[in-house]
Amino acid sequence: MRRAGHRSGVERDARGEVDAGVGCNIAAGALGLAARRVVPRRRAFCDPVILPDGVYFRVNEFACHTGEPYPEAWADRWANLVTLCDRIRERWSRPLTVVSGYRTDAYNQGLVNGDAARGSHQVASASYHVQGMAADLRPETSEEVPQLLDIVLRMHAAGELPELGGCADYPVSSWVHADTGKTRDGHLRRWIGR
Repeated sequence: MRRAGHRSGVERDARGEVDAGVGCNIAAGALGLAARRVVPRRRAFCDPVILPDGVYFRVNEFACHTGEPYPEAWADRWANLVTLCDRIRERWSRPLTVVSGYRTDAYNQGLVNGDAARGSHQVASASYHVQGMAADLRPETSEEVPQLLDIVLRMHAAGELPELGGCADYPVSSWVHADTGKTRDGHLRRWIGR
């Protein structure tokens, strides 16, 4: 590769593609994670961030059920959410499955409409899932949901989950909801679902 200009980190290969990996991935550098990506020349100088996987969770596990990936523009939200989930998983010390992460507006509205048709209200129309700030985590068995919830609440009480803004257990659905949506006064939003 040869230098394409005076800006550090911009190099062009024989096909005219730009490697914007060195000085350009500002948000990835802020996360402390290296990300290199070859992008077409017509792209702007600062390439969108490639969202890094967490310690225990991959970014694709948080994609919408429609197949839409977690939005790269929300790198800051992703960093908070995956840090929260990784801390929970570290303490749990067993596998957790992401039941639901990011949701598109349309997908979430479909869930809300389905709830309404059943006479239920389990899905929030203003869900933090739509903002890329929530995850529903399922332990290996439904009997473990109360234990997982207890760990999350204890970690929060001990100040070990500063990202946590809301937490719910869904004993029938067998998961624990955790989100990074903070209240103005900082209290933990807590509820019980089905």
